[in-house]
This record gives sequence, C-alpha cells and structure tokens, in this order.
Amino acid sequence: MVLLLAAGCAGTTDPLGLAALPPPAGAARRSAARTVSVVPVTCAEYALFVQETGAAVPAAPAALYRAWGLDDLLAEARAQRWDGPLPQATRLDHPVTMVPFVAAQAYCRWAGRARRRPGRLPTEDEWVAAAGGGDGRAYPWGDAYDPRRLNDATSGRGGTTPAGAFVEGASPLGVLDLAGNVSEWTATPGNTPYTRVVKGGSYASPPEASRIDAREILPEGMVHPRVGFRCVFE
Repeated sequence: MVLLLAAGCAGTTDPLGLAALPPPAGAARRSAARTVSVVPVTCAEYALFVQETGAAVPAAPAALYRAWGLDDLLAEARAQRWDGPLPQATRLDHPVTMVPFVAAQAYCRWAGRARRRPGRLPTEDEWVAAAGGGDGRAYPWGDAYDPRRLNDATSGRGGTTPAGAFVEGASPLGVLDLAGNVSEWTATPGNTPYTRVVKGGSYASPPEASRIDAREILPEGMVHPRVGFRCVFE
C-alpha cells in the first residue's frame, strides 16, 4: 500500500511543508516554536495513518446523515468514498474529509511522533494567525474577495480540488487553502458541550463564510464531506 500511495502522490508527508507561526502575544522569548501545515492533510497522508494505526477509513453512513438531517450531503459524501482502505486514485492529493474531530486529533498526534514534536489541531487563534488575521485583513490574501483565489461556491467547481492548488490565495505566511476547498476543525471548543469551532469555508460556501473572522460550530462526531483539517507542531 505504501508503494501504491507513493506512486500516486510522491512525498505524502506535508508535501508543501510547514510554515512558522508567530509567537502568541505575551509569550516568553524562548517559548517553543510552532509550525503549521501549509496545506490541509491529504487523502494520501491519511491513508498512511490508517495503514499504520488501523484507524477507521473515512465514511459517511447514510443512517447517520439522516439522523443529522444531512440527507442532501449524501451524494457529495458518496463522491468522496474510499475504495476499501485506500482513497480514490484521483483524490490522493485532495484534502481528506469525513474525519471526526477525535480522529483528526489522533492523526496530528501520530504525525507529530514521526517528527519527534507534539502534534495537534490548531486553536482558532492559531488558525487565524496562519491566515494573517493579526492585521485585520478579511481574507488570507487581503481585504477584497476574489473568486480566482479559492475554491468556493462562487468559483463553481462543486467539489474539492488538490490541496494547495490555489497558490494565489496564500496567506502572508505562505499557508494555502485557508479560504475555501474544505472547512477545517480547530481545537477550540464551541459554545455547547462536545462541539468545536470550524474555520475557512468550503467548496460549497458563500464568500462571507471564507472570511478569516467567520466561524462555524459543529458536533465533534460530525463526519462531513466539506470538512477537513491541518496540524500544528510544537
């Protein structure tokens, strides 16, 4: 399986690398350096995690979707289905989706061990810092919405695109896909128990959902075809 994945997506661990996050306000001068993945975790990367750890393959059971009132998303979920333990060959470099919060955290811990650095999901503040929100900008690239810089409902692609495809949408730190493509889990709790803040907007979002200051709250157990994640390492 490793050989198959490597052939389909060379360099399946952080294919575009890591970007250094600025130290948090008031942090000690010698506080641990933090880095964030330049792109969301891809299907190829997650498949290696599944292979090594025996973690569940991303899936969207129809009964669960109906219980959540998400019947309209079943077609999108099925289009992203995995072929047994592997993602579809055409989706190896796309962001992985349909991963619940706890599994996303587990992936980041696993990825951190390979680097000998603690790995985890970013907090909402760290996500905003990666997007360049410290200077008050509306979008990672600046204040003006531009459909050429992201994959959202206006750009009309109707599904995920390869991670990092929209280089014109980079943040000042060089981080990609922070607007559109997939929304992203953060470690920040929502306003009710067992919920988390999700950031960034997806391929189906309107322009306002991809603003840096926009946020959504989802149940931790949600397996959503429009939600992915990226990791922070300390």
